[in-house]
Amino acid sequence: GQFLYFTSARVFDPVADTHFHDYSFPSGGRPHLLTLRPDVASPFDPAQRPARAPGAPPPGSPAPKNGEKAGKEKAAPDPVEIDLEGIESRVVAFPQPPGRYGPVRGAKGRVFTIVFPVSGALTPQSKPTGRVEAWDFATEKIEQIADSVSGIITNPAGTVLGIYGDRKLRVVPVGWKDDKSG
Repeated sequence: GQFLYFTSARVFDPVADTHFHDYSFPSGGRPHLLTLRPDVASPFDPAQRPARAPGAPPPGSPAPKNGEKAGKEKAAPDPVEIDLEGIESRVVAFPQPPGRYGPVRGAKGRVFTIVFPVSGALTPQSKPTGRVEAWDFATEKIEQIADSVSGIITNPAGTVLGIYGDRKLRVVPVGWKDDKSG
């Protein structure tokens, strides 16, 4: 309830065409986040956020509770408050390189996106080419999760990730990583 995630094509780094004297922007996108209120610090700017030890979870992260049963009812989530004044100045790019990004999905402590390679219109694709990457707020690093992906989704609680690719759906916890991915 603190951020809005989206993909935006805001990177203008022209690439020269090899056949014509022309330029294009084939990798102009990046995932972004928007803080919904001005009192919420950017998670990417150490000067804005409270100090914490390396690898420590961000403030406000739920602490694991020992002995909590899976069937126990959860408390209602906090209401989401949005302050529209100055909202355009609170857009921040994820510290990831420009590329061709698919949807951005938030989860508990992580944000997932799909990165697609630049390929030609005549290049045949026999299987999905997307790669799922996760930004981990605790480690402040990008981690490659899975290859050969065409779609992702998270559940409303942010605890489960659905990965679709090659006519298969895999449902995994948000901390999962495919052993075969880089």
